[in-house]
Parts: sequence; structure tokens; C-alpha cells
Amino acid sequence: MDTLTAMIASEIKKQYKSVRKFSQAINIPQTTLASTLKNGVSGTAYETIVKICKSLDIQLVNYQFPLHVDDNALKLLDIYNKLDEKGQHAVHTVLKIENERCSSDLSDYHIAAFSGRDKTTNKKAKKQKDVNDILNKID
Repeated sequence: MDTLTAMIASEIKKQYKSVRKFSQAINIPQTTLASTLKNGVSGTAYETIVKICKSLDIQLVNYQFPLHVDDNALKLLDIYNKLDEKGQHAVHTVLKIENERCSSDLSDYHIAAFSGRDKTTNKKAKKQKDVNDILNKID
């Protein structure tokens, strides 16, 4: 059972106690709802899933991490997906460096790789190490 189907089944049980009561409340045939719960949401009409989720207050979109997808982003994703493991590692490394450079907490950092000299103090180096440790856990 996929995650969304499990969430729907759980919320129906919690809020309505039975599939029959829920199907009557939202005016969807009980057989349609039973089939959705048995076979998963992938075989059910999108409009039906939206109606079910709206009635149960389940968000279909995760707005916690907003994502802006334009033509450039799609082209970059297409290129990234064609890379081998070494290429993907190189992209991750560059993104980490750029994230550090652009980070508001680290905006005064001097990144030695770009100028050939290191001006970070011990205190700044420790902060940078902490951020790097966090970024390394993301991988």
C-alpha cells in the first residue's frame, strides 16, 4: 500500500470510523472508495483523490520545501540524471561550496579554493566545519 493510500485509510478510520460513513459524507460510491483503498490511489481518478484528500484535510503537495521549476531547472535535472556517479559527486561538491559561499551566516568567509589563500580564523573554521558536517549528512 502506498503512503497516500495508507494516510487516507488511517484518516477515514480516525475521523469517520467506517468507509461507509465517509463515502456517504462526501457523496462518493462506497465501491469506488473501497477499490481505492484496496488497489491504491494510482488507479483512481485524480478528481476523486483530490475530493477525498480535501475532505480528510490531507495535503497533496508538500509546501515545506517550496520548489521553483522552470525550463532551466528541468534542463539541469535532465543533464544531472544523465551523469554517472563521479559526475553527480562533482555536482554535489560544487553545490556544497556554493551553498557555503552564499550562506548568510558564512558570507564573510573567504574560500581558499578560489584565491589560493586561506583567511579563515579558528572560530570561523569551526563554524564552517559544523556547517560542512551538516551538509555531509544530507548525502
